[in-house]
Amino acid sequence: MNTEIIMFILNSVLFGIGLAMDAFSVSLANGLNEPKMRKKRICIIAGTFGFFQALI
Repeated sequence: MNTEIIMFILNSVLFGIGLAMDAFSVSLANGLNEPKMRKKRICIIAGTFGFFQALI
């Protein structure tokens, strides 16, 4: 494979991971703002946002 193609794919994957981590942290912070919500539910919601952000 061409080096440029490999670098493009690697850059895209790392960019997607960065966006997923950003979405996860924002969702986690929003979930922690709700005092009556359980931690398991907070993590599930934040993980869902992070997962779908990584897919895009």
